[in-house]
Amino acid sequence: GRGAGACHSRWRAAERAASFHAEPQVQAGMLEVTARLYHSLGEYPSETRLLNRALELRTRGGSSLEIAGTYQQIARALVGEGRFLDADSAVRRAVALQESVVGPRDRLVAATLLQSAGVTVFLGDLRTAERSSRRALSISESALGSKDSATAHAHLMLGSILQREGQFERAER
Repeated sequence: GRGAGACHSRWRAAERAASFHAEPQVQAGMLEVTARLYHSLGEYPSETRLLNRALELRTRGGSSLEIAGTYQQIARALVGEGRFLDADSAVRRAVALQESVVGPRDRLVAATLLQSAGVTVFLGDLRTAERSSRRALSISESALGSKDSATAHAHLMLGSILQREGQFERAER
C-alpha cells in the first residue's frame, strides 16, 4: 500500500544521500529532498532531523544562500511540529543571511519576511508580523511591481494580519 511505498522511498532516498559522503553539498541537497518527502507525509520530527543534518553539511562549504534556504526549510518543519519559537529563530537566521548576500531590498528577502510573518502570527506577535509583512510588501512592490503574484501574496498576508488585529478598514485597502 501507500505506507509501504513511502517507507521504501524514504529508505532509498536516505541510502542515496549517504552515498554522496565525499560531496557534502550534494548530500545536503539529497537530505533536503528526502525531508520534503517526510513533510508531505506529516512526519515533521523526521523532516527536522534530516534538515538539521543538511544544515551541518551546508555550513561546511555551502553558500550563504544555500544555508539560508536550509534554515527556511527547518522553520517550515518546526512549524509543523508546533515549535514556533525555534521556527522564528530559524527564519530570522535565514533573513539575516539573505540580507548579507543580496541586500535588504531583494525579492528573496521579501519572501522570507512573509514566512517570518506567518511564524510570528503563530506566536501571537501580530505587531511584529505586521512589520514583517509591510516590509515584504514594500520590497515586493519595488522589486517586482504591483501586479506580481508575490506582491499580491504580501498584500493578502498584511490584510490577514490587520484583520486579526481588528483593523478591518485598513485590511480592506
